[in-house]
Amino acid sequence: IKKDQAGMKMMEEINLLRNRIRNANSRLNRVIEEQVKEYERKLKEKETEIEVIKEMLKSSKTMIRFRDNEIDKLKRLLSGESPKTELPNIHERLYKNSPEYYNKNSRSYKSIPGKVAPNNQNNNVAK
Repeated sequence: IKKDQAGMKMMEEINLLRNRIRNANSRLNRVIEEQVKEYERKLKEKETEIEVIKEMLKSSKTMIRFRDNEIDKLKRLLSGESPKTELPNIHERLYKNSPEYYNKNSRSYKSIPGKVAPNNQNNNVAK
């Protein structure tokens, strides 16, 4: 009878340990799944960030290429190698991008120190 009781007690302990192992495994699997989801989310964010940076770099390269072309045209113009038809286009583009163009064509002369409004409509000089 004592052997049966000892055997039953050992079986109960074995079953208890099996249950503990199952519970520990299920908790471990949940933690692993949560970590995998978190890493996938972070990876997706980084991939999106990389795509944005790639687009910014592409845009910057395009701007640099455009400005390099403008510089080359100006160098040719200054050296006398440029055809005469390029002169008005370059001058117009440069002039329209300059602050003087915007200051001349803006309606508010008060924002420009020392400027007087055209046609003496407003003789106040900006301070």
